[in-house]
Amino acid sequence: AALVQLATEFSLVAGLDGTNGFTTSGMLQWVGPPDAIATKGFGGLLFRLRARLRLGERLAPRRFTALWPNAVWGVQGETVQQLALGDSDGQPGQSIPFRPDKIPVLPGETIEVREWAGHGDDWQTAVPGVDAADLRFEREALTGTPTAAWVRWQPRNTLYGAGAGERVYLLERSGGLLGFGNDRHGRIPPAGARIVASFATGGDIIGNVPAFSITELRTGVAYLQGVTNPIAASGGAATETLDAIERRGPQRFRHRDRSVSFEDYEWLARDASPDVARVRCLPVTGPDGRPQRGRVSLLIAPQSSDARPAPSVELARRVREFLAAHGPATVAGRIAIASPRYVAISVQATIVTTPSSTAATVDQNVHDACTRFLHPLSGGADGNGWQFGQPVYVSQIAALLEAIAGVDHCTEIRLLVGEALQGDHVAVGAEAIVASGSHQVRLVLAVPASPAFAGIG
Repeated sequence: AALVQLATEFSLVAGLDGTNGFTTSGMLQWVGPPDAIATKGFGGLLFRLRARLRLGERLAPRRFTALWPNAVWGVQGETVQQLALGDSDGQPGQSIPFRPDKIPVLPGETIEVREWAGHGDDWQTAVPGVDAADLRFEREALTGTPTAAWVRWQPRNTLYGAGAGERVYLLERSGGLLGFGNDRHGRIPPAGARIVASFATGGDIIGNVPAFSITELRTGVAYLQGVTNPIAASGGAATETLDAIERRGPQRFRHRDRSVSFEDYEWLARDASPDVARVRCLPVTGPDGRPQRGRVSLLIAPQSSDARPAPSVELARRVREFLAAHGPATVAGRIAIASPRYVAISVQATIVTTPSSTAATVDQNVHDACTRFLHPLSGGADGNGWQFGQPVYVSQIAALLEAIAGVDHCTEIRLLVGEALQGDHVAVGAEAIVASGSHQVRLVLAVPASPAFAGIG
């Protein structure tokens, strides 16, 4: 069997400026016949595959950009098997924390409680009615006699609807806190019962690595020469802050998981994936940026350290499908996802340095400070980035530069967009976000004052 990832590129969303395109990718699997014969041709002596459309089907104009044999989808994270979290104290509403180095807990975990320990078949009276698929046994090595019975408990978003005998739990993933019921809403684990968890942990923005940066194979695989990632990884996001939760929480009560207004689309897009850092909805707007009834376009900037973050294929698909499931049926197939328009702002400054400073160091620090300050997602005075339509003022740049070590003062600061000189601020359109351009710094070295000499009379 050969796994081949097939990537095609076509005009899914043209973007408001007419330049943005998207690539869609998927996984195809071929099970080759045992009597296949290699033939000569382009690329040498190879086993060749052929794909054709079924009779009556047509292919829209597309362009294949890459085909990667032996490809698989990968997820950044660490797999943890049967980590002991502690023992039940038998009290109602108990909470058990995960280890701090094993959070956040990614979806798909398995929580097991050791509800019986002994020798023989007494376990049947301890866990009556439990589905065989939710049971795991420890057995003697020689006889196979059960010595412990582990029961898999089920996750719930809330315990209020759980019955008194249901084996269910709550899990706060970002902080790694496991909670159980009170025998009225959910069962209490037996006192002294060991609780273990099998799960995956990882994520965060650190997993969004560039293309071809994964080169190390952690475990040996027969006939595998090497490994790499032909496309950049995406989808990782930092844990949501309390401030963000306070802003998002009331919106959940307002839109009730249904999109009616353009604000609903924006907040639901954030619910679709934590990777969404900025979003702007353009109602009644088609992929070409012109008004079109029944269409909705969303501009999305994902969590990324890139200078101009753009949504990946997977993020665009996830948001589009989520919005289609929570919006009007007439709009479900007419939702377009595109990248924001970035306004690259360049800083030209003439700086007088302090006498003790080094010109090369000051020059580098000024360039780095301007690049960081104008980053769309992590720039700004508070480090939280820039919003759609938020302008940049010369006074902000002046305060930034004069706070840098080695800078005495600035004699001139100018802001440019492309080659166009701006005034005391750069106005950014409602569909655009600030980005860093190329900066030019002219340094004027301060000359130390000559010592004063007293006159002789």
